Amino acid sequence: MSEKTADGKTTAKAVLEGTALTQALDMLKASGGAAEQRISIEVKGNNEPIGKLEIPSPSVADLLSQAPNTIISLKYGGASYDLPLKEIDVAALANRVGTASKDVKIIISIEKVSGTTLSSIEAKAKQQGLNPLVPAVDFTVTAEAGGGKQVQINDFGTLYVTRTLDLAKEPDPKKTTAVLFNPVTGTFSFVPATFSTTGGVSKATVRRPGNSIYTVVEYFKSFEDLKGHWSQADVELLASKLVVNGITDSSFAPQHEITRAEFATLLVRALGLTEMTLTKFSDVKANDWFAGAIGAASQAGLVDGFENGTFQPAANITREQMAVMMTRAMSVAGKKADGSLLGLSKFSDAASVSGWAKDAVAQAVNAGIINGVTNDTFVPNAKASRAEAAVMLKRLLQYEQLMN
Repeated sequence: MSEKTADGKTTAKAVLEGTALTQALDMLKASGGAAEQRISIEVKGNNEPIGKLEIPSPSVADLLSQAPNTIISLKYGGASYDLPLKEIDVAALANRVGTASKDVKIIISIEKVSGTTLSSIEAKAKQQGLNPLVPAVDFTVTAEAGGGKQVQINDFGTLYVTRTLDLAKEPDPKKTTAVLFNPVTGTFSFVPATFSTTGGVSKATVRRPGNSIYTVVEYFKSFEDLKGHWSQADVELLASKLVVNGITDSSFAPQHEITRAEFATLLVRALGLTEMTLTKFSDVKANDWFAGAIGAASQAGLVDGFENGTFQPAANITREQMAVMMTRAMSVAGKKADGSLLGLSKFSDAASVSGWAKDAVAQAVNAGIINGVTNDTFVPNAKASRAEAAVMLKRLLQYEQLMN
């Protein structure tokens, strides 16, 4: 069916109830006891800018009673969105919109961005040298009640939700990245994504814990002081994906030591987490440039700080501190490494790894994310460089399948 939004945009809409719900339940039964039971729904339209799936709360309850791990996969106009139904707390959402649970509707929407937002995306992309490969798409999940009351569900904590965007040509993963566009700040930021081509069809698979406006761009960045450096390929890859920046436009300073605040910021950016300001650490003020990143890192469990309540943001990060943050990031992203301490046995200085970091260092070494300074020394208290940080972030993203 077709309808119009309050601002006059035409929408292609499907409702998961009645016969459609019965068919969906039959699909779940046919899939047996699979850990992940997917219901794929493609909304057909006549070039409407928005494709929408409405799921009344009784349908949500019926689906979850049959399969708690149900994923609703909505496809519309060259894009798709996977919603894990168990992440939808209907009762809490009903309370937020001021209605009974039975009257709540969950709405998944895929919208091709237009108007002033599209103009802003095009202008900002041109300014930054980014070449958009697909039209920007706004993915939203909304809880709606009668009278137009609604609340958007924008953040899934540390659960990585999958979206796909069809591409018109086969991409070069080294120069192609998915990005989030923030219409308030007019900025683009990296989003974890992998690129694939199957049967002549290319697509980006984007994974992030929040909803927003996404597109895919081509971009390549290099630095004068990286030519011939051992980290050149990895740093250029992450710079081209907007994960790392130089200290100037032409200089990366690969051998400079990196601070705890700088590394936490890079880690939050690489994982695609949303920055938030917390007041957990006495030496992190709300107006510090790194406050939002450290807040997000703390909220996600990536950092703890020290016993005296400080974070020591300006201190240079050590290799073992970096290993701890990395392994916590692996837990957030979903793929943990072997924790066997045998991986440390090849290092003659294994005994010098702090007790609180030993398991983390072993996991990072076993996963191939962190290597020794030499073949037989780990040097846990050595200060990490900007090049080392970038290379480890690249290995982390590839290990977690958040990047090609």
